[in-house]
Amino acid sequence: MNKLWVCLFCFAFLVSCNDDEEAKKIVQKPSFATETGEGITLTYTDSGQVKARLKSPLMQHFSMSAKPYTLMPKGVEGTFYDANKNAASFAYADIGIYYEKEKYLVMKQNVRLINVKGDTLSTEYLVWDEVKEKIYTDKFVKITTPNQLIYGDGLVSNQNFTEYRITNVKGNINLKKNP
Repeated sequence: MNKLWVCLFCFAFLVSCNDDEEAKKIVQKPSFATETGEGITLTYTDSGQVKARLKSPLMQHFSMSAKPYTLMPKGVEGTFYDANKNAASFAYADIGIYYEKEKYLVMKQNVRLINVKGDTLSTEYLVWDEVKEKIYTDKFVKITTPNQLIYGDGLVSNQNFTEYRITNVKGNINLKKNP
């Protein structure tokens, strides 16, 4: 008789949970990392050509999330390469989040992007779109070049940070070098 009650209880539980959306969310979207690694370097390629390398002291992969991602909570360093396989720009941020299906990286807090000419972008939020090979933000930006200091409320750039457009430019200060 006890087995009958256990079977009925299990059946009732399964039937009641079958339509429960919250139960499905809990089962399908764990809030813990499915993989964790320290001192990781990821290399992104397209047709055998290296496009970028990301390094982080800690990476946590959330593969069971509805939108799978890799979190880099202790910082991220990125190197972006041109068509000739030369390092073209470097990025640093306190936090990185890479969304694998959509193929984009979000960099947050103390973001710095430096190109080979020495131009430096400073912001708090920056996105690298791997597919479009673009970098963009709608947040405050400060760009320092050897001759200018430029402020704005957003930016769109190629991933090498050699061609960029600043949104809502706030100021342009020419810098003079003392002889």
